Amino acid sequence: MGALAPTLRGLTLLTALAVPALADDLPARAATSEEVRMIALALKAEGFAPCTTLALADGRWACRTTNAAGEAMDLSLSNLDFAVTRRTRVP
Repeated sequence: MGALAPTLRGLTLLTALAVPALADDLPARAATSEEVRMIALALKAEGFAPCTTLALADGRWACRTTNAAGEAMDLSLSNLDFAVTRRTRVP
């Protein structure tokens, strides 16, 4: 039973090291056509135009768009339900 404990600790350490490495791979993934469609629907419901640029960064979608007043906006969107989590007006 004593030999099992170091093995479990080793597996826990390997898992802790591997998970951040997997998260680093997220920005390289392009949006699927379904994700683009769902993001466009979410933005339309919020009064935004479709994205002109779209990228996955730090586990969130980053999008450049315009609001109803025609102002350029940078948005951060949830990667789960595409809800707008941050809005920044671009000068």
